[in-house]
Amino acid sequence: MYKFGERSKTRMAGAHCDLQRVLFRAIELTAVDFGISEVQRTLETQKIFVAEGKSTTLESRHIPDSTGFCYAVDVFAYIDGKANYEEKNLRAIAKAMFTAAIELGVALEWGGHWKTFLDMPHFQLSHSKYPKRN
Repeated sequence: MYKFGERSKTRMAGAHCDLQRVLFRAIELTAVDFGISEVQRTLETQKIFVAEGKSTTLESRHIPDSTGFCYAVDVFAYIDGKANYEEKNLRAIAKAMFTAAIELGVALEWGGHWKTFLDMPHFQLSHSKYPKRN
């Protein structure tokens, strides 16, 4: 069984509590070790990502709402001591994330399911069940 390091724990501190619950359960279930690359992002950073083609929206769920919470997380596989973004590993993490979400009753979306902008490291709480508060 894997567990998060201090860096991942620190990065997920701004995530909505339900997203944190899913992450902590998923790390117990996963066949592939993983870490958190990003949760919270500023609007200024988001604008840069859009300009660079790394994102397509300024309404990112990484940007905290009025409650101070973020509704998205980016992950990476942790293979041989290094960050890894291979599809097979991200799919294994997705399996653990969805298993955890179903078990906990949390509505989760994955950027690996998106048709127009594939973003396999990205997971977010469902817009319909978790609307941002502005």
